[in-house]
Amino acid sequence: MVELLCHAGQVIELTEYRASLYDYLKHRMMAIAPNVTALVGELVGARLISHAGMNSLLLFIQTSFIHRKCRVHTDCLYCGVLNEI
Repeated sequence: MVELLCHAGQVIELTEYRASLYDYLKHRMMAIAPNVTALVGELVGARLISHAGMNSLLLFIQTSFIHRKCRVHTDCLYCGVLNEI
């Protein structure tokens, strides 16, 4: 029973940490790339910038890659795999 309470506390801490990370990502993406954030959202925008290496290199990413990233993200949202906090 004690272990169960310990694990429940860890789950709560991880959930709070995840919420704080999402808030951080949302604020950073709005500061760094507001247009990209408005078009594709915070998570996909961060993944695109990560793939490009830096914000200014987003110009050189092929559109097919961007379409695939957006498609996977929206499919996951509709399936309920990803849930925003």
